[in-house]
Amino acid sequence: MLFSMITLASVAAFIGKALAFIVMIALIAFVHEMGHFLIAKLCGVKVYEFALGFGHKIWSRTWGETEYSLRWLPLGAFVRPAGMNPDEDEAEGENLEELKGRSFAEKNFFAKQAILAAGAGGNMVFAAAVFAGVFFGSGIQNSNIEIKEAIADRPAAQAGLKGGDIIAAIDGNPVTDHQAGINYIYSHPGTSIRIEVQRFEERPSVTLSGPDPGLTGELVVMAGGVRLEVLGVEPGKAADKAGIAAGMLISTIGGKALGEVASAQEAIDRLRQGPAPIGVLAPRRLTFDVVPAPQADGRGLIGITSLPHAYGARIAVPLGEAIARGTKRTADGVVMIYRQALVLLWTSLGKMEVPKEVGGPLKIASEIARGVDLGLVYLLHLTAFLSLAIGVFNLLPIPALDGGRMFVLAVKTVLELGHRLVQPKAESHEVLGPRGEEVLHFMGFVFLLFVLVVVSFKDVREMSGSSDVPAPTPAAATPTTTAPAPAKAK
Repeated sequence: MLFSMITLASVAAFIGKALAFIVMIALIAFVHEMGHFLIAKLCGVKVYEFALGFGHKIWSRTWGETEYSLRWLPLGAFVRPAGMNPDEDEAEGENLEELKGRSFAEKNFFAKQAILAAGAGGNMVFAAAVFAGVFFGSGIQNSNIEIKEAIADRPAAQAGLKGGDIIAAIDGNPVTDHQAGINYIYSHPGTSIRIEVQRFEERPSVTLSGPDPGLTGELVVMAGGVRLEVLGVEPGKAADKAGIAAGMLISTIGGKALGEVASAQEAIDRLRQGPAPIGVLAPRRLTFDVVPAPQADGRGLIGITSLPHAYGARIAVPLGEAIARGTKRTADGVVMIYRQALVLLWTSLGKMEVPKEVGGPLKIASEIARGVDLGLVYLLHLTAFLSLAIGVFNLLPIPALDGGRMFVLAVKTVLELGHRLVQPKAESHEVLGPRGEEVLHFMGFVFLLFVLVVVSFKDVREMSGSSDVPAPTPAAATPTTTAPAPAKAK
């Protein structure tokens, strides 16, 4: 019976995480394509279809001149504007005279660029709205830096930092904001910084002597798994007599990890069920001198993957301040992601290998599953961050991406303008026709598909434990997160 309950709980948890992945990806794709759709309509371009998902249609309805559809594989979305693909215009049976002035191909340079850039714009507006909503709905909370992993042969690992360490102060200044702490590291390439960490070390297991543990705590998800963080202990009660104190972590109860525990109250209820060995981790303060390694973009990295570790009470934020914070976080995120994307692209081309920091769909799914464990607020922050990442990635000048189409359009426009200036009386000269451009973007699509396969293979190796490559979420790129308010139990 217990096995059946555990199995059902595991299946339910898997289904919940799978649904979270599908909903997040579909939502991000929806706002991206909505950006294209709205600006295309605003510019007077006819749109044949707005679809959510791929594959066969399971529902469709036509309003005005556009068909809206749902398809069976909800892992994306697309719009079909007139004039983007000659084959689609023919398939729709369009009369070119009736379409005159309503085609993407007939619009001026600036209208075309606006339509192409609008998808990424939609992702950024959506991210700013999510950030602002989280700030307004849940307030802000102090957060320092929890190290998920210290990458081998990088400055942090060489200095002695380990996964599970919590960076509490840098150069004597307490870390009260995860991203601010990361930015401080960025700004000191080649300069020694003093990092003070809180390291939890395992103590001999203890057993409570009575049915009332007499402690309060909150459930936290850390690099090593789910823990019950002890917030307070009543003098003279069982926990106090066993040597448990505030600030310690309970890692196991009766030899079992807390991975299936749904709340702090459930964990404390397990303590009340009877004498059982309890795994306890006690904090210890350590100090390390680390020199961030200079990067090509001028930042300093110490070679860690990280998570925000929230502490202290939440502070309410007015709507205006929440919008300002959300907008600033979005702008900072765009700059950070774009700079890192260029560095990683240059690194991968120079070394002809996939950088450790790059992850594909499998790694994204893994991070979303972790987000489900960490709670709604973290999951919302992760959604906003992924929306930003997808928006910025789409603006890279790679054929088949929006940025590639914008780059090709700009080059064509400049060359055609140059041709008219050199030979003003000559007939209009098209540098690259629609068919040739589609071939170019198809080649870009094949290249991206190849990259996807290579990165996914790397993800499989990492997740199966057959490689020593660390998880691809660098501290430099971990989304800044306001952790959910602790659920206290007694």
